[in-house]
Amino acid sequence: MRPLAVVATVAETRQVERTTLESAGLSVEVLMERAAVAVASVVAAQAEPPVRIAVLAGTGHNGGDAAACARILRSWGHDSQLYCAPGTPGPVVSAQIAAARAYGVPISPLAEFKAAPVVVDGLFGFGLNRAPEGVLRDAIGRVNERRGGIVVAIDLPSGTHGDTGMAPGGRVEATQTVATGLVKLGAVSDPAVDAVGDLWQADLGFLPAAIDALSGHIIGPASRLERRRSAHKGDGGTALVIGGSTAMSGAPGLMARAAYRAGAGLVIAMVPRSIRDAVAIAVPEALVVPLDEDGGSLVSGAAEQIKPYLERATAIALGPGLGTQAGAQSLASWLWSVWDGPLLADADALVPAVVAAARRGATILTPHPGEAGRLLGRSAREVQSDRLAAGRELAARLGATVVLKGARTLVVCPDGAFGVLVNTTPALATAGSGDVLSGFIVGLLAQRQEAVRAAEQAVALHAAAGLRALHGGQAGGVVARDLLDYSIFHGEPLGGPTPPVGFLASRLT
Repeated sequence: MRPLAVVATVAETRQVERTTLESAGLSVEVLMERAAVAVASVVAAQAEPPVRIAVLAGTGHNGGDAAACARILRSWGHDSQLYCAPGTPGPVVSAQIAAARAYGVPISPLAEFKAAPVVVDGLFGFGLNRAPEGVLRDAIGRVNERRGGIVVAIDLPSGTHGDTGMAPGGRVEATQTVATGLVKLGAVSDPAVDAVGDLWQADLGFLPAAIDALSGHIIGPASRLERRRSAHKGDGGTALVIGGSTAMSGAPGLMARAAYRAGAGLVIAMVPRSIRDAVAIAVPEALVVPLDEDGGSLVSGAAEQIKPYLERATAIALGPGLGTQAGAQSLASWLWSVWDGPLLADADALVPAVVAAARRGATILTPHPGEAGRLLGRSAREVQSDRLAAGRELAARLGATVVLKGARTLVVCPDGAFGVLVNTTPALATAGSGDVLSGFIVGLLAQRQEAVRAAEQAVALHAAAGLRALHGGQAGGVVARDLLDYSIFHGEPLGGPTPPVGFLASRLT
């Protein structure tokens, strides 16, 4: 699965820019012109003359991109007007402002900016680490007072931290964001989702060798499920799904059905005796094994019933609906330590008492921010404030692939490399959605896929299923089982890039 684009931190972006300028002999002006043409292409595709376009420029290089964009739009026949922030811009930015003036772009102080049908935000770049103040803060407020209209942010919505996506103060709420050169980590982090809007990427022509050294990427669409004509169910492997309780009888069933949808040849659901029939009815294709329980929850003695099935399994999912009772947790801890094949831990298995140390086999954890915080000893808010740092810490500590769920789900490897899913939908924010995702993962693991590939394929399939459910008329009422009906691997899944618009700009979401 080929990445759509690389994702970079602020430090990595600066290094790539520096390497390109020094080793390839390109100038800042060349990169700035490419960025400006790309942004202007996105704006022009949506704004028909004679609509007024207000372009806001800061004093840094982001402001230079903005001034060049205003000039290009004017040369294309658009009514662009440039509003410049107070302060002394550097020589490159000053030259871009002078060029805009020569092309007939009206130039005014930022304090004079008022609402416009189209706004291009070039106030702050990716290096911001403080709250906007004074005239800049006021201008951001006026942008956000609009009713409708188009706001295109250059690189990041002004006021957004380039690494975390957090906003130390006010920030622009954009309808479109054009990432210049590299997609900044902050632009694809949960705290920035609503402010970024639709995400585009502008190719500035950075040195390929410098880009290849980066460890982050955007996850592409899931590949088609390919099978030989002579395939039999054994080729699809055997997935064990272990969990469930009387309070949460639906979770193992959803996970088992999802594992089948992902291509597992056989799924064995191992659940408390009291819910065995309910799960069997929900997933008639599965082999459903009743286990010993106490009060509707699994007990440690169920280990003896599980042992005969371990040699048949090619992957195990542990935790759906498991509950927090001592017996169930003891059973989960035992399985974590004795099973050396591929294991996915989810939900109630994601507690320090179970996930205590690195395993011998491939391991995938699928926490939401609260569960990640529980494992790391911090709050969900702290996890969300720097999602990549949290994912990397957890992955390194346990030698596991971590799928940190969220509006922009992260897949983090033990070595710190990561992928981020950007083309997703709030339709996935529903009870049981995580069980479906974990089922997709264990279904792919059962087919002997490598852990990181299985995780990335599954999150892409999961998102595409959510988008298909919306397109299929389920808007406003998608439930987890809908995702199963729209999860077939066929054709080109939703979530890939659209053709370029204009020159250099391609859409990622």
